[in-house]
Amino acid sequence: MEDLALLVSLMLFVPIAFGLVALVLAVVYRAKGKLKKTAIGFTAVVGLMAGFGLAAYAPLGVAPLILMATALLIIYIPKR
Repeated sequence: MEDLALLVSLMLFVPIAFGLVALVLAVVYRAKGKLKKTAIGFTAVVGLMAGFGLAAYAPLGVAPLILMATALLIIYIPKR
């Protein structure tokens, strides 16, 4: 039973962790102009995870979807 609990907790933690990394990379790209391909790559991975999570069970994909949308907005909204 502990193995099942670990598996379920990782199913919830890993997409959120990848989303937070994508968000941090988007902020770094926005601030310094570096790591553009890495930020976009991590955002794409989070998008795939969100799609899989939404297809499998909707609450699994909501948090990565919000993090992905936030990272995309940070990357692509023009600066003033």
